[in-house]
Amino acid sequence: MSPNRNRYRVLEVLGKGGFATVYRAEVIQDGDFRQQRALKFVKAGVDYEEEALRRLRDEARILGLVRHHAVVGVYG
Repeated sequence: MSPNRNRYRVLEVLGKGGFATVYRAEVIQDGDFRQQRALKFVKAGVDYEEEALRRLRDEARILGLVRHHAVVGVYG
């Protein structure tokens, strides 16, 4: 596997909304290291308003600043 290349295995759907779907997944990294993560996918083919996209970027930016065991992190 090439450096910084992760493989994901989707385990289940955690939630769905009008904007995105969140999945529980397992990331498999080099050396067979495994970790569970939540993956959020914005629905394709929908013409999103700029305001909705701005909120999604803000969510990722703010969560990226928080470090707490009870709050999910942002990895990309």
